[in-house]
Amino acid sequence: MRERFWLGFWLGGLCLLSPTLQAAEHWLLLTTPTMQPLAPLITSRLAEAGIAADIRLVPQARLVAELARPEADGAFLLTELVAKAVPGVEPVPVALHQYELMAVTRQAASPIRHPADLAHHRVGLVRGSQLSEQVSRGLAHVYRVRSDEALVAAFAANRFDVILLARDLVAGKMSSAGVTDYRVQEPPLASKPLFLLVSSRHKAMLPALTRIFLQAQQHGRWQQEVKAVMRP
Repeated sequence: MRERFWLGFWLGGLCLLSPTLQAAEHWLLLTTPTMQPLAPLITSRLAEAGIAADIRLVPQARLVAELARPEADGAFLLTELVAKAVPGVEPVPVALHQYELMAVTRQAASPIRHPADLAHHRVGLVRGSQLSEQVSRGLAHVYRVRSDEALVAAFAANRFDVILLARDLVAGKMSSAGVTDYRVQEPPLASKPLFLLVSSRHKAMLPALTRIFLQAQQHGRWQQEVKAVMRP
């Protein structure tokens, strides 16, 4: 009887000390297929705060629309443009990655160094991408597709002169589509930090999440993990 008492006492104390053994909150997080490789990193950090996360993959445009709905507890990784456009969300104030938007053209194309250089080109982008929409605002020939894969396939079919794509994705997506005749124009047309956004009803969790992600960034550990999973 005494042994059972002490075993129960020990297990109870262990649960109190370990957040991962406590009854966890369950969150639904949204992300795009582009950011899917980061899901294990995000969920493991949330688990440190006692949050069990289910991840749902949605296209960029739908993600922005669904993020404002009550079912969604958050989304990753997104620019502050999305945070400003969607009511009722808060960014965890730790930049988790740097998004560089590149103009990708044929090898022989003229240099594109500024958004204004996109004028008179057929420009393809992924529908709902806030940064791509900002860069291409006011252009005469802009075409929107559902996904990064569809964008690269359309480029391979010569539907566009220029596509706007994240630097991290170019090599892998082009290789998958069998495209070899392309040029990544430098410098980036835009560069923005990316954040985890959470519903405002979870605002009380922001200090804990901020501390956890800052700790993860110590000594460059987080950056190394992100680079490893995002590598083509």
